[in-house]
Amino acid sequence: MASPTPNPGGFNRAPMAVIPAAGIGTGLLRRLLGSTDTNLLCIDQQIELESEQVKVITDNQMQVLEVGESVDPELALGVSIGIEKFGAGTAPLLFAGLAEMMDNQLHLRDNY
Repeated sequence: MASPTPNPGGFNRAPMAVIPAAGIGTGLLRRLLGSTDTNLLCIDQQIELESEQVKVITDNQMQVLEVGESVDPELALGVSIGIEKFGAGTAPLLFAGLAEMMDNQLHLRDNY
């Protein structure tokens, strides 16, 4: 089971906001790409939260605080649907976090 991490990939220096997914399709992608937020994580808030899902906790400004399968469902706003937007400045942090996860045997089954 993945442990919770501040922001996907374990990089906690890049602020990330969430965008609720009110149905996957071109509307969601337009909202994602048209957003002024540099880094976005799409979540589903209309789903029953279960232990195996990658759950997301945010603050009052919809900034991601914690992501992971072991996040308490009572504290989670929703679940990640696996669609994210990363800015150019965040990409090196993402790739470094993913490389660290892949190089560490303890994290081979972790989600980012």
